[in-house]
Amino acid sequence: MRIRLFVRSKRGVELTEVGNFLLEKRAICLSRADAIARSAERHEEGSTEAFTVGFVSTALYQYCQTPLARLKRAAPESPR
Repeated sequence: MRIRLFVRSKRGVELTEVGNFLLEKRAICLSRADAIARSAERHEEGSTEAFTVGFVSTALYQYCQTPLARLKRAAPESPR
């Protein structure tokens, strides 16, 4: 990238507008990098990608209980 992230002056160094933008995005980038690293480790171990199932009502729980139990039996090593 050929962009200026900093402006140097006699008073010191300040971030440019783009520098501030990237600074704000750093947490997202680092989080994604960590997730990609964990995913690569699981892939190397032969695991598949993890996914999350959520539900909010007791009626939905009634319909999800059996499929979720089957999923837990099929992949007992998966986080709960």
